[in-house]
Amino acid sequence: MNTFKWVVVFAGLQLVIGCASNKPSVTDAGAGVGSNRLPTVSQNQSRPEPVAVDFDQDGIDDDMDDCVGSTSGSLVDATGCEIVTGVIEGLDFAPGATELSVDSRIVLSKLVEVFLRYPEVVVSVEGHTDNRGSAADNLDLSKERVISVVRYMVASGMSPDQIKPFGYGESRPRAANATAEGREQNRRIEINVVEGLL
Repeated sequence: MNTFKWVVVFAGLQLVIGCASNKPSVTDAGAGVGSNRLPTVSQNQSRPEPVAVDFDQDGIDDDMDDCVGSTSGSLVDATGCEIVTGVIEGLDFAPGATELSVDSRIVLSKLVEVFLRYPEVVVSVEGHTDNRGSAADNLDLSKERVISVVRYMVASGMSPDQIKPFGYGESRPRAANATAEGREQNRRIEINVVEGLL
């Protein structure tokens, strides 16, 4: 038998009312009047998960996106910022060289990280040279440079099916070859998305 005790405050007076019952009291259940304990949420009761927001729909949640508002359909890095394709600044070759420098590998690694997020994307890797030497030698040189870039990209995890290599030699200059600065601009690698742009 349980005894109920109700505390009633009326006009500043505290009254205790009691009665006997064979039923379990509210206080026996751990909550209610006369108990210092509050009802608890069951451990098994699920709470709603927060909803992720991706305003620019680039695949990066806004709370992680440093560039909210990137162009629709653009390729973005892990921070939600668009990557630049075309001439890859910092991916340079010294005259006659075909090996990637340490700085060039760093630049290329950042691009590969992005392309790995988009396995459906196919890119072209295009090699260009200045006009010093014969046209045939420059064509071969541009192909060897492209091979160096493609090998690095594949070794870094990209599928060979994602990459289309092209060597153009000196046939597509972007600056005059009359100056050292112009020739440096013409020794370049361009990477462009050719298929599967989101």
